[in-house]
Amino acid sequence: MKKILLLAIIALFTSTAMQAQIGESKSKKIVSKAVKAPAKFTNELGLYIQDGWGIGYQLRREFNQYVGWNIIGVSYMSAFESPADVGQFNFKLLGARGYTPAWKSIRGYVDLNMGYSVYYFRNYWSDEVEGVHNFGLDFGLGVQVHKNVAVGYNLNVLAGGFDEAAKSHWFKVSFLF
Repeated sequence: MKKILLLAIIALFTSTAMQAQIGESKSKKIVSKAVKAPAKFTNELGLYIQDGWGIGYQLRREFNQYVGWNIIGVSYMSAFESPADVGQFNFKLLGARGYTPAWKSIRGYVDLNMGYSVYYFRNYWSDEVEGVHNFGLDFGLGVQVHKNVAVGYNLNVLAGGFDEAAKSHWFKVSFLF
């Protein structure tokens, strides 16, 4: 009788351990499916506004819902009154974007892009257009208010062609597709 009771207790503990192990493996599969969202590409068309205007395009690979790699981007920024006299071309070659957790379709973002920038201006003494080549850095912070629309702040820094770094601050509206 003692042997049968001992076998029953061992069988009970074994089945309980197996149940826990099966439940654990199922929960791991569910978590891994949630974390490993399929990677996708996002195209972003950005409009910049300040005491001037700008337009830009960026291609991004979203690894998951929190991290994206900014593959390549281009933008042009200028003054309202005289784009022929002053402007800037940016070529973004390396960057990343991070997202906050989403609430409904709203989520925050922060991104950093590095690349090459050409700033041109008309020299009024010689009436020639001159260009200054720079290392360019973009820092962005904002809110994605819809799955296809984001608004935010963009800091553009040019370093290398000037005596000190030139900075410009922009309001940015982005359309994602």
